[in-house]
Order: sequence, then C-alpha cells, then structure tokens
Amino acid sequence: MFQDKLYLVGRKNLVEIDPDAGQIVNRCPFPEPKFPNDVAVTPSGDFYVTDSEKTPSINAPEASAKSGCRGRYCQPNGIEVDGDNLLVGCMGEAGLRSVNMVTKESIVIANFAPKPS
Repeated sequence: MFQDKLYLVGRKNLVEIDPDAGQIVNRCPFPEPKFPNDVAVTPSGDFYVTDSEKTPSINAPEASAKSGCRGRYCQPNGIEVDGDNLLVGCMGEAGLRSVNMVTKESIVIANFAPKPS
C-alpha cells in the first residue's frame, strides 16, 4: 500500500488498484519483463520491483550490480523496505540479503540452504 493505493506485480505491469473503488486505476509497464514477482515502496514513493529471471534483477540497476542480486545468482523473490535497506529473498543462493539503498552494498543476513549431512 502507498498513498491509499494497492500495488501488485502482474506479468507485464505494476498494477495500481484503488481498494475503495475496487478497480484498477493504472498499469505501469515493465521494460522487457521475464518473471517479475514482487514490489516494495519506500515512504518517499520509490518503487522496487524484482524479476527473478532478469539481469539486473531489481529495477534499480545500480542496486543490482553492487548488491549481488544479479539474475540467476540471486533470483530475487520477495522484497521489503526496512529503513534505508531493501530486504531481498534470494532463491538462487537460498538466503536473505539486506541491500543498503544509499551505498548499494549488501550483506547476507540469513542462509536457508540445507546443512550438509
């Protein structure tokens, strides 16, 4: 939700919905989408959309390039704004990254890969 509107990721568009009216009010097309899957928005209205099959895989190329979120390496699926950071679920590395939106640097904050037996 942002400014009383609901935003959803479609296969080709970011979809803006007015929940009070129960209708779509806008569609913002993605450039060359492959598998877009999630959206997060900052309090100032900056939207971040992940695409697990594309490089760069977050709609901000500079964030993708320095953060380790690059196409199949990360395969982002799930993104959330947390202060100055984006929390990005990375299927390709079975982990969760925190990407600083100012410096574009990232760290792995959780690893979900099965431990070897």
